[in-house]
Amino acid sequence: AEYVNGFTASLNLPLVPWEFIKKMTKNCRFLKVIRTSPVDTKFPADQNDDELVSIPLLMKCVREFEREYSRCPGNTDSNLIGDEEKLSALLGKLQKVGVLESQGMFVKDFVRFGGTEVPSVAAFTGGIAAHECIKLVTKQYVPVDNCFVYNAATQTTTVFKI
Repeated sequence: AEYVNGFTASLNLPLVPWEFIKKMTKNCRFLKVIRTSPVDTKFPADQNDDELVSIPLLMKCVREFEREYSRCPGNTDSNLIGDEEKLSALLGKLQKVGVLESQGMFVKDFVRFGGTEVPSVAAFTGGIAAHECIKLVTKQYVPVDNCFVYNAATQTTTVFKI
């Protein structure tokens, strides 16, 4: 308390009550600084081997597809094959390499769903979002750092530090 109040006095700030110092230091071992990066940051090379990294990349491609064609990929059955090719081309352009074999499956799934939302996936991601909001509001626990990805087909999740 003497150190804190000496420091605040040197800055011409009011003294800090002992109860406040006690409360702050009681749980300080759980503090953690999280430094995040903007959403549009590229993924580091060491994470590109994970197949789930394709999902956020495809989300960017879908946004670009919607900007370019004013519709979701696969919104009608007659557009499926053409939209797969267009989405694959956008993904290849984004990566500056061709579309990997494992990514082809994700491209087909994105086009097949045609911009719809699967209720079970929406419920799961809503639960994760609510849990993260509770962490932020209560200022307890450490929130997910950066890009959280959920693959409903394999029931796997991962967090990418971008």
